[in-house]
Parts: sequence; structure tokens; C-alpha cells
Amino acid sequence: ILLLNRGMRELSDPGIAGLRGGGGDLARPAAPFVTDSRAATDMHMARKLVARFTGGMGSNRYLQNDYQQLEHIKAAHEAQGARQLAKLRQLNRVRRANKDINAIKTHRLVWRQHLSRLGEAARRLQTELTDHMEQSEDDEWAELRAYGAFLQEDLTQFTRDTLAMVAEARNDVEALYADRCDAVDEQFELVGQRLEEVRAHIDSVGVELSASADLLTLDLDTDDPRPPMEDPCCSAMEGIPADLLLAHHPGDEELWTSLMTEVVLLDELFLQRLRDLDVSCADTLCDARGGWGEAEHTEFTLIVDQYPRDMPNSHTFLLDRLRRHFPEKSQQQLLEHETWCRQSHAHHTRRQGLLLTWQQHKAQLCLKIKAAFADALARLEDSRRTSALHQSQRQYCQQLLHKVSEWREQKAEEERLQAELSALEDARRAAAEHVRSERTRQMRDIQKGEIEHYRGRRKAERERAEVEKRKQLAELRARMEEQGRLDAERVKYRAEQERAKEQRRAEQRQRQEAERAELEARLEGLRAQVRIEAERDESRLKQHTLASEARVNAAAADHSHQPVTSDLHTWSAEQVAGDSRVRAEQALRSAGLLNTDYARQVISTLPPPVKPRPDTQSTLKFGTE
Repeated sequence: ILLLNRGMRELSDPGIAGLRGGGGDLARPAAPFVTDSRAATDMHMARKLVARFTGGMGSNRYLQNDYQQLEHIKAAHEAQGARQLAKLRQLNRVRRANKDINAIKTHRLVWRQHLSRLGEAARRLQTELTDHMEQSEDDEWAELRAYGAFLQEDLTQFTRDTLAMVAEARNDVEALYADRCDAVDEQFELVGQRLEEVRAHIDSVGVELSASADLLTLDLDTDDPRPPMEDPCCSAMEGIPADLLLAHHPGDEELWTSLMTEVVLLDELFLQRLRDLDVSCADTLCDARGGWGEAEHTEFTLIVDQYPRDMPNSHTFLLDRLRRHFPEKSQQQLLEHETWCRQSHAHHTRRQGLLLTWQQHKAQLCLKIKAAFADALARLEDSRRTSALHQSQRQYCQQLLHKVSEWREQKAEEERLQAELSALEDARRAAAEHVRSERTRQMRDIQKGEIEHYRGRRKAERERAEVEKRKQLAELRARMEEQGRLDAERVKYRAEQERAKEQRRAEQRQRQEAERAELEARLEGLRAQVRIEAERDESRLKQHTLASEARVNAAAADHSHQPVTSDLHTWSAEQVAGDSRVRAEQALRSAGLLNTDYARQVISTLPPPVKPRPDTQSTLKFGTE
């Protein structure tokens, strides 16, 4: 409070008010001599208060927002985010590239393993075929061996005839190039004609081989003239075998009819099973090759065969391989065709199993029937020897018929159990497939859930960030409104202070004018008291003074610059111009090199025109040596 009162008193002081208002010609009043440190501190604080009252109540707590700097900060953060996003995209591209590289390496390993398996199978089959051809004594195999020998001989003759011309042409070219220094143009033309003949022969042979290959391919691709629903295996096994029809049997028509009926019933049983199997797989059989083209289906099956079931992650690598080989097919189409191929393979396997079982059962039934015929013939021979055994022969035939019926029932029971086992195996496979698909679906659901959770979390973070930014914006606007209100009050206060200051300045100027007028009046009185009253003489005004006239006369007398009134100790223009340092400085200045280290070094090395006296040199040494 004391400091504030002292500042107000100093503010009301006319000298200080004139100083703050820039008041005219008044000089700043001299500050009093202060011997007390406390008094000096109080005076400093009073001056600060006066400055704050006169200049305005500024606040150092509020800093004006630099929106351009905020824009730069925002742009820097956006650029950093863009760089991080580009880095993440680059990492994703590298990850996908590494994943593709690893997948291709795995595919290459699978292809090599499958190639080795195919090579081993081809060598094994070729060995078996060669051994069978050499050991077989049938006429058909003999004709096949003869045809193979003919083909080998034809190939040898073709190789000899074709390669002989190529070898001869090569030898001619080598000989020509070995003696090219002595060769003439006619030899080059002959060799060129020879090469053209060899090339034309090779082209003609290639055309003939291509035509033959096309004919053989057309013969192999010719459709089977049989109806599409006719099965050769079924046609071959259906009906009573010829060896049973030609077998020697006793003259009992009832026994023969019953046994042949058993054969027919067995055929009907297996035919019905085949029809039931075809009906159960009608959806698979109705569409040939699953709606795909023959070439695409063949490629698909070959690719599927390359990836065995016991391979880890075989299904994943198989789908990746199929997507790469069939880029125009969607994943759903590939999965549907894979399911169709699996169902078709299962139908074919079950059908082959039924046909094999049918063949085995029929062969066993034929053996049983032949055995029954043999026993019946033996019993007939015995009954012919004695008629008393005729009745026993009939009973024995009934027993044999009963045995055959029991065997048929046992086989039917065996087939039923086999069908149940097959159904259980199919159910187990379907359950495993369902578990695998369910696991895949759950994994996809988990991934989708994680993605949704990540998206929700990102959305919540964005919403929280937006709410926080809105809150900060509201707070900033509130602070700006409050600051605007304070600024308006400060402007109003400063306007009032300026008006009061202008009023004080006007009063000060009035007082200064009055004081100046009073001072001029006093000075005019003093001038009037000391004013010389003399007559006006223009000639006296134009005359020299005593000092100037004495100086001119002295200069004209001895051409000396020695002044009359006082001595001058300085240099003349000729002495200054004769100094080499001055001339060097003028030359460096005109060249624009005056403010360089080179100029300083040159000027420092130039000697003065007159060597300085030793007594004028200082003996003081500054710094440490």
C-alpha cells in the first residue's frame, strides 16, 4: 500500500507526468542521490508501479494463441501419422511377400515329393509290365512284344536317317569354319543349301509326327459307343456264368433251378445295392465333372492328388495352390468342386467295393454250386447202384439246398454288417468333416469378432478423442471469451487512462507555455538591460576582426601554418597521403576487401612513415604468455 501511494504521488508529479507523456522541452528531473538499499528498492518498485499504471495493467499469465504454429504442429503430426501408416503398409506388403515366398517354397517341396512318388510308381509299373510281358505265354502278349520290337527298330531307323543328315551338315560346317581362311563363297553357298535341305527335312518330319500324334489322340479320345448308363463290370458279372451252365449236373431239375435261382437272387441283390448307391449319390452323378470342363477337372484332380491327407495343413496349401492355378475361380467354387470330387471319389470307391464283393461272392457261390453238383453226382452214382437210397438222395439234396440258403443268409448278414460298418465309417468321416468345417467357421468367427472388437475399439477411441477435442474447444472458447471480456475491460481502462493522460498533458502544456512566456518576459527584460546602444555602421560590419587579420598577415609573410592565437599540433594533407598504410587502406576499400582477414593482416604488417620513439611504447603486458 505504501509503494502504491508513493507511486501515485510520483504519478501526480508534473515532471514525471511530462516525462511519461513525452512533454515537450522539459528535461528529465535529476534522480535524488540514494544511500539506503531499502530506499533504492522501494524507489525501483515505485517506478515499476508507475510504469504499470501509465502503460496499462498487462497480464503475463495469458499468452496469445499462435494458430499458425498450431497448424504447423498439426501438419507435423499428420505427416508423422502418414509415415507410420506407410511403414505399416510396407510391413504388410513385406509380410504378404514373405508369406507368398514360404508358400511357394512349400509348393515346390510338395511338387518334388509328388514327382519322386510318380517316378517310383512309373518305374515299378514298367518293371511289372516288362516282367509280365516276358513271362506271359499268351498270343496277345506275344503280338504286343513283337509290336514293341517293331516300334524300337523303327525308332532306331528314324534316328539313324534323321540324325545322319544333321551330323553330316554339322561336320561340313565345322570343316568350313576350320578352313575359313581358304574358303570361297561357293563353299559357303553349298553349305547353306545343305543346311536348308536339312531344315526342310526336319520340318517335314515334324509335321508328319504332329499329324500322327493328332490321329492317335483322336483315336484315344473317341467316345465309347456303349450307352452311358451301361456298366461293363455289371454286364460281365450279371447273369449265370457259362461254366455253371456247361457244368455236368444230375438230372434233378428242381435242384438245378434252385441253385440257379440263388445266383439270380445274388445278382439282383447286388444290382439293387448298386442302384441304391446311385440313387443316394444322384446329386453327384447328375453333373458330369461337377460343371467344370474336362481339362480343368483333370488339372484339379491332379493338383489334389499332389497334397496327401497326412501332410500338415494340407488343405490350406491345397486351397492356396488351387487359387494360384485357377485365378478366375472363386474360393467358394473351389470348395464346392472339392466337395463334389470327394463325394464322387467316395461313390466310386463304394461302387468298386460293391463290385469286388459281388465278384467274390459270386465266385464263392459258383464254387459252392459246383461242389453241390459234384456231391449230387456222387450221391446219384450211389443211388443208381441201389434204388433204396433214392429217398436219401432227395433228403441230401434238401440238406444241400438248406446249406446253400444258410450260406446265402450268412452272406446277406455279412453284407448287412459290412453296409452298417460302411455307414458308420461314412458317418465318422462326415463328423470329422463337420468338425473341421465347424473349427474353420469358429476360427473365422473369432477372427471376425476380433476385427469387430478392433473396429469398435478404434471407433470408441475416435469418439473419445472427438469428445476430448470438443471439450478442449469449448474450454478454449470459454477462455477466449473470458479473455475477450478482460481485454475489453482493459481496452476500456486504457482508453480512460489515455484520456486522463491527454488531459494531464494538455494541462502540462498550458503550464509550460505560461512558464515559457514568463521566462521570455524575464529574458527580454535582461536583454533590455544589457543591450548596447550603438549606431548602425555597415562598413564596420564587413571588416576583419583583429585575430583573423593577424592570421592572414602572418600566413602571407612566412607561408607558415602556425596560428597566431594558438599552436596547432597535427599533420598536413601531404603527410597523411604519404603514409603507406593509408594508401593500402584506400586500395583495399576500393577493391571491397577492407573487412577481410587478409586486409587486417596486410595493414598490420605495414610500417609507419616515421618510426615511433621508444619512450612512447607501453611496457604493460595484457594476457598470459
